[in-house]
Amino acid sequence: MKGKLKELKLTVNGRPYEFKVKPKTLLVDLLRQELKL
Repeated sequence: MKGKLKELKLTVNGRPYEFKVKPKTLLVDLLRQELKL
């Protein structure tokens, strides 16, 4: 499973988002980098 991307679906402030992320990606990093939060 090493190196494979995972599908992540989440809702932030009422808006749905879908991402393909590495298993070790931290949610805080995703929110900062992709959503600019």
